[in-house]
Amino acid sequence: MKYVELNIIIPENTAEGSEILAALLSESGYYGFLETDKGLKAYIEEDKYDNRPEETCKLIDRDIFGDIKIRHSILESKNWNDAWEKNFKPVIIEDFVYIRAPFHDKNENVKHEVIIQPRMAFGTGHHETTFLMLENMRKTDFSGKKVLDAGCGTGILSFLSEKMGAVSITAIDTDEDSYINTIDNSELNKSERIIPIKGNIRSLDKNETYDIILANITKNVLLEEMKNYSGRLNNNGILLISGFYEEDLEEIRNEAKKHKLEFVSCKSLHNWMAAEFSCK
Repeated sequence: MKYVELNIIIPENTAEGSEILAALLSESGYYGFLETDKGLKAYIEEDKYDNRPEETCKLIDRDIFGDIKIRHSILESKNWNDAWEKNFKPVIIEDFVYIRAPFHDKNENVKHEVIIQPRMAFGTGHHETTFLMLENMRKTDFSGKKVLDAGCGTGILSFLSEKMGAVSITAIDTDEDSYINTIDNSELNKSERIIPIKGNIRSLDKNETYDIILANITKNVLLEEMKNYSGRLNNNGILLISGFYEEDLEEIRNEAKKHKLEFVSCKSLHNWMAAEFSCK
């Protein structure tokens, strides 16, 4: 599999600018993002790229970002992985969880350790949305619970769920790389209770319900699938979501309310938002 790497140079680059660009591009099929000193690198499968950087420019509001420059190049998946390995650093949340690659040293001073082989899939703990999900999981009781990780990416949330005591975790993603990466990462984490599935929530058996649903996706997908999340939750079930901005919270809450999901709490980080809902 070959990929297109977009190297986007942003005048007066800021972390917030890179985050907004990543969100815009992710809604157009791009995934796998690396922040650089000058902007952002984004990746997409070659057969999904139209080979016209000017088309990508149309996705980007120049009133916000100024006169950006975009260059593209073709690279093999293994080269992309090399770039990840050079930039991937462990993530630690106090004594709660330590997320590392296989080539990092262990940390004996945390309750949970998750090993992620950095590849094309999204979810290493570095992005604000994943970090917020981990924080929300920290205060959630997973003991004996049945969990659905909708849009699992690398499987990071699934592995933490298992380590926190979940008895069954279904990890689904429509992306082939994410599905394969979750299987590979299951071996690294010696997982025994995770079921990887390539597909979405509608691919699952209609009779399957869950105590906890995790969904770190995009706003549009969250809105589209809210009815399905509600329908899959057991009584007193918990829905933890992220992947949207602070200004989107009201729209998310309104859609959740339509499907009898009660708003519990929310967290924000650099304008990104995570929220918890319950099914009564």
